Amino acid sequence: MPILKGKEWEFLALSKHSPSERVALSALFEVAPDPIGQDPIGTFCLHLSKRLLEPGTVIAVDCPELEAPPSAAARVSRIAAVCSEADMPFLVPVVRFSSAAKTFTAAREIIERHQCGACLRLTVHDVAPGADRAADRIGGVLRDVGICVHDTDLLLDAGPLSAADDFSRTLQSTVNALSWLRRARWRSISLAAGAFPATFEDVTPRVPFSVFRRDAELWQQATDHVLDCSIEFSDYGIVHPLRRAVADPSSLHPFLAYTVADSWQIRIYDRQLPGNDDFFTLCDDLTKSSDWPASGSATSWGDACLHECARRKRISGKAGGATQWLAWSASHHFATVIQRMAELGRP
Repeated sequence: MPILKGKEWEFLALSKHSPSERVALSALFEVAPDPIGQDPIGTFCLHLSKRLLEPGTVIAVDCPELEAPPSAAARVSRIAAVCSEADMPFLVPVVRFSSAAKTFTAAREIIERHQCGACLRLTVHDVAPGADRAADRIGGVLRDVGICVHDTDLLLDAGPLSAADDFSRTLQSTVNALSWLRRARWRSISLAAGAFPATFEDVTPRVPFSVFRRDAELWQQATDHVLDCSIEFSDYGIVHPLRRAVADPSSLHPFLAYTVADSWQIRIYDRQLPGNDDFFTLCDDLTKSSDWPASGSATSWGDACLHECARRKRISGKAGGATQWLAWSASHHFATVIQRMAELGRP
């Protein structure tokens, strides 16, 4: 379950995967007020209808409670109305302990209309105060939205992870939470975390920079501890969990975040050629490196585009821009996670 921000490049990457792969990914979209003032609901629904998803597809939508209007209830209700009118995807509303009463009401209405259940999103800290208190709060939320445990997907979110964090402490808290939560008969359980950096500082241009995928390692060690391989993997992909927008695309140097086994290989190239043509050089270097997979351009839609760039064979003749680079990175990441889960049982 990738946790996405509803950006155009995310929809573009998802749209290039097969229906069965999109079912395996089971994307959750966070929809919050846009920091630059655009209409987040209109933009989200536009991308949804333009890029994604044939009728009958199911997606989870999370509208966090924020001080800025519109309210979470208003946002999720509007998305549900637009989807119903356009015969677009069925919605699974996401609720939290912090959701307002109006959000619970909106979720109940969506559950009744779409008949796809709900998702309860908890943090490790939500469970930490103790089992009795957490059990009471979970029961209260499920009663408020009118749903049973076995019709509810549970998402346990460990949040951002960084090299500075105490990994063993995070792991122990996560294992404790999972051990207690999995006693109930949830429809599914997913463990999420995000290890992608918010920024890259002191990166040497044209030299690959490795970032360890601590989110994948947390999932692996936690599921090993609780001896439950049915717990699904969830991550924030190639975006930091707390970051809602990428910097002004026109200001970005050619870059790529390329998932290789248990790390991301980050490539950032300074501008030496006209326009974005340095991205052609980046892709040529990538395809000649040990990071390039044995399956090559067949790995994903994104890899096919990167291979075209390496050979300067794109139909447009252009190297793309930030939207395309992010979409190609995400496409490769999604495909890599699906392949590794299928072949190795780990992300």
